[in-house]
This record gives sequence, structure tokens and C-alpha cells, in this order.
Amino acid sequence: MTSLQAVDRVLAWARGVIPEITTAYNWPTQTNPQRLPDIAVAISTRGVAPPSSALTRTLQQQRSDVWAVQLSILNAPEPQQARAHEVWEWTDRLLTSWRADHTLGGRFLETTAPEFSFDPAWETPAGSRGHLMLVDLGLIAPMV
Repeated sequence: MTSLQAVDRVLAWARGVIPEITTAYNWPTQTNPQRLPDIAVAISTRGVAPPSSALTRTLQQQRSDVWAVQLSILNAPEPQQARAHEVWEWTDRLLTSWRADHTLGGRFLETTAPEFSFDPAWETPAGSRGHLMLVDLGLIAPMV
């Protein structure tokens, strides 16, 4: 699996869990279409888990490809309470889906527990604003 395929699989999972968000892209290879709400996924790190690691022994793999990704959900700033509530609802749905299936619908061998951080007053230097939820997630796939 390539890194872009891994990102596309995370996007497919997130869009399946939150179908009302129709704007999704992998960053930085695609540009933001400037339609909110949106979902973006970027790779933070990429590596290989060797056969001696506890991870590969547990998954009964010789070696595994591993990625750390960050998924972001950005929603419009107004009306403030309603938009912030939507972001938290979507976050709860992602977490519920992950709890039910750590493979994200069979897209990976395993994933690490997601970590969420919320910025209710996110703003770019250019003045774009919104409610931002960042989700850090580790992905594990068989090495081909």
C-alpha cells in the first residue's frame, strides 16, 4: 500500500462515517476547495515495524507498514454553538466507529487509538476562521 492509498482509505472511512461532509481531500497533494465543512488527511510520519516488534508479533506479520496521520475536520464559524456542536457530534461518530472496528472497515490490519484536539477559534493568518478538530491516528498495514 502506498502512502496516498493509506490516506485515501482514511478519507473513505471518515466520509462513510460522516456522509454529510462532502468535501474531502488529502493534504498537501490536493488543494482545499474552500467549502466547509471539510475533511482533510495528512501523513505525519511513515515507517516499517520490524519482525521483532511486539506489533508485528501480535498481528502475526513479518513486517508491517506504519503511518501516523492527522485527520482534520473544519466547520464554518457561525452560528458558533451549532457549528461547534456539529464538530463534536462528528467526532463522537468517528470514535464510535473506531471502537466498533479498529481496522476501519477492513482497510488496515489495525489502528492506534485516536487522539482528538479541538480548537473552537481556529484562524489562519489570512483571516479564515472555523471550528477545527484534529484527530491523530496510527495506521498499520501488511508490508507487500
